[in-house]
Amino acid sequence: MAATKDMTTGAPAKLLFVMGFHLGIAGAAATLIAQGISCIYCFVVLRRVN
Repeated sequence: MAATKDMTTGAPAKLLFVMGFHLGIAGAAATLIAQGISCIYCFVVLRRVN
């Protein structure tokens, strides 16, 4: 589930930063942002399960 969340946030984020904001290689840092969102999402889900 985490991989799916990362893919659904990662691809659009990369497109937004690289093409939308014209950041080029620096825009690829959107991967870090997407992984952070995925990490927070997983943490919230795990806290809800316990």
